[in-house]
Amino acid sequence: MIDAAGDLAALFADPFGFAKPAVYAPAEGSAFDLRVVPTRPDEVVGFGESRLSSPATVFLVQVADVAEPNAGDVITFEGTDYVVQGVPQRDDNRTRWRVDTRPS
Repeated sequence: MIDAAGDLAALFADPFGFAKPAVYAPAEGSAFDLRVVPTRPDEVVGFGESRLSSPATVFLVQVADVAEPNAGDVITFEGTDYVVQGVPQRDDNRTRWRVDTRPS
């Protein structure tokens, strides 16, 4: 039987895996350490007949670590602060967040 939550937790805990250490600072409350999976896709945004491409930084965060990320929260990763923007989205299994950010 597949234990999605347990398997995901093991992937995030693996020091040689995709997840990396970071600090999460909610707008209200205390900062805490966690592990995130960073991605840096190019976001393509349509504007009229034009399409604009810009770099983005997206973090995958376990729901078990952050119950409800909010715009204005800060993720510190590799010495850079990233501010959560927009509305974070959960994956199909509802076990991790896709958190869009911008450098602070």
